[in-house]
Amino acid sequence: MFNSPYGAGMSSRSRQHFPDRLRAVALLGIVLVNSPFLGISASGYTAASIEGPLNTATAFVVMVLLQSKFYLLFSFLFGYSSQFILKDNGSPDRRRFRRRLAALGLLGLVHATFFFVGDILMTYAALGVGLLLLNARSARVVRSWAAVATVTSIILVVGSVLLVMSDPSLGEGDASITALDGALEAGTFIEAALARLAALPSVLVFTLLLQGTMAFGAFCLGLLAGRVALLADPQAGVQRWRTWALVGIGIGAPLQVLAATIQITGIRSGDAGLATIGTLLGFGSAPILTLGYLGLTGLLLARYAGFLGPIEQSGRAALSIYIGESIALSIIFCGYGFGLFGTFGSLGVMLVGVAVWVGLALAATGWLRRFSQGPLEALVGRWASSSQV
Repeated sequence: MFNSPYGAGMSSRSRQHFPDRLRAVALLGIVLVNSPFLGISASGYTAASIEGPLNTATAFVVMVLLQSKFYLLFSFLFGYSSQFILKDNGSPDRRRFRRRLAALGLLGLVHATFFFVGDILMTYAALGVGLLLLNARSARVVRSWAAVATVTSIILVVGSVLLVMSDPSLGEGDASITALDGALEAGTFIEAALARLAALPSVLVFTLLLQGTMAFGAFCLGLLAGRVALLADPQAGVQRWRTWALVGIGIGAPLQVLAATIQITGIRSGDAGLATIGTLLGFGSAPILTLGYLGLTGLLLARYAGFLGPIEQSGRAALSIYIGESIALSIIFCGYGFGLFGTFGSLGVMLVGVAVWVGLALAATGWLRRFSQGPLEALVGRWASSSQV
């Protein structure tokens, strides 16, 4: 058994290495995906930010390899670890899990208001209720819900693409996102927070409808994987990892290249509708490449037990690093910090993101030499384990 991705659990001696290493890599992917929204514009990449071959190549690589993939890995791991928290499905464990969800929801609201409007924790908190309902159900029922969530997500993606094709202006976003750019660039801390709050409803609709449905499917698959301890021994599933890697990368990578090409073309030409279509296509096919990443990581761990070992500790502080990334990037880019918003192209923003990830990973490793959990993990764990008032 191992810790929940976002709270207290058992000692490091009994943890599974695979999940922590996956989370550590996913944290890098997430900061590189989020950085453009924190440092370039509230809508992400702009035509100016991808000027020049290096900037174009950087944005293209992020779109192909990272965008929309790593939140799915986190979602899978969230479902995986929930199985161990709720293993007995007893009243104390269910209460503890509910309190975790409440803590994540509150943290998510603070995160979205003061640091990054694209927060995913509130969505996790809402969807996590579904794990409570499904935990005691049969594998067949859980698989059915995973299928329903996946099909629903695909329908929503296809429907969104068709809507944008019929009316390209729908890809331009709303006025609250445009206003957020100005607040991030030159506003005070409070002005930026108010602008994020104004943009939050439209962001939440997109997150819950599109990301949320796909994330819940990953929750369900993670729940099933947790029941059989799928990630406990990578060497026991070499053939499975190989198949997943070949299928996921072989099919997923070309689809992502196509989607990124469309997105880059739309951004460069100023066609917001085309850029949105590319984004949606990439989002819709992201689970395929995510499966490939899971298979490739399992295959490498089966062959090289120490693979990703140096960064494993940072995976134990996933919540603290996730929030910390947004705090650091906000200070670096926003007008109330160093005021670098909109200054760098995609390459510069990516390098800043890598530096932030490295710094926080090193800080987490040092912290965990003295403490058993990251600071936010400990806070959530205490709240979840405390007696209900």
